[in-house]
Amino acid sequence: MKGLILCAGKGKRLRPFTHSLPKTLLPVLNQPILIQCIQLLEESGITDIGIVVRPDQKPIIEYLAKIPRSVQVTFLYQTAPLGIANALLSAEEFLGEDPFILILGDNLITVPVQELLEAFAEHDGAMMLSPVDNPKEFGVAVISDNLIVRLEEKPDNPKSNLAIIGMYAFSSRVFDAIRCISPSSRGEYEITDAMQQMISSGLKLAYCITKRPFFDIGTPERWLEANEKLLSATTEKIGNGTVLENCTLNGPVLIGNGCILKNVSIGPNVSIADRCTVLNGTLTNSICLENAYLDLSGLTMSRSIFGKNSRFEPGSTRSTSVLLGNDSMVSFHKN
Repeated sequence: MKGLILCAGKGKRLRPFTHSLPKTLLPVLNQPILIQCIQLLEESGITDIGIVVRPDQKPIIEYLAKIPRSVQVTFLYQTAPLGIANALLSAEEFLGEDPFILILGDNLITVPVQELLEAFAEHDGAMMLSPVDNPKEFGVAVISDNLIVRLEEKPDNPKSNLAIIGMYAFSSRVFDAIRCISPSSRGEYEITDAMQQMISSGLKLAYCITKRPFFDIGTPERWLEANEKLLSATTEKIGNGTVLENCTLNGPVLIGNGCILKNVSIGPNVSIADRCTVLNGTLTNSICLENAYLDLSGLTMSRSIFGKNSRFEPGSTRSTSVLLGNDSMVSFHKN
């Protein structure tokens, strides 16, 4: 059994952050999404993992080269944005005849892979499903007699509320199905079309239904929501070498190493990465990436994201909200 993580998406809806950082390296709970995907596979005993990237995504390769890991990683390249099924074809040689677990690299899934593997046994494919209130925004599955019988991609009139949440299991037969499909109206080879082709060919696709949390980190709002909900499992965590002076923590909060927090109220639902400075104000429901500098000047900041190396020095006393990309700077000056 091998693992495959797709990371080649451009993350347009997460700009400006993804101008300089691939979407799968954006942190939730101060840890890149990609690392959490790798850990999910490793916890199920899968240690031979392929990662599909674009040729220009060197930061992913450089990041994984710097950190210790106990899994074998092979980088594979999708040269054009032609969809999930096309990305699978770029991994066909790596996967060979082995069955594999597929995870979309911008999804945070809290369900153990083992649950999907149990459903996959003696089938040609399986996917993780979850009931949702807004099925029009997802690929959805129609089930009968413990099998998937139909799949629809973001249907106008969904026949099911069971969303496909970004984790799949496949045998090598999926590649023949991909070669039989055509691009969709948006010019991509859809994984739902490939799975429907498998069903039409008489292959059996199973499923596993979960009500555990899952997150598609596709927009700043969803990023903040994922961070907030996953933080709820903790209270206060403070890293090594962090200085707190006249600081009130209203958990849950997560603070990295080497930070300086003075004259501030932090939380709830705030994660602050390593080497950040936060001064003189209130910060709630927000994310600070590495080495951000915030002199809040009495402001209350909420639902804000501060990118790596960003500086925020408003010199104002109004409550506001901002999104700052990596290496950006905002300064408001009093007259």
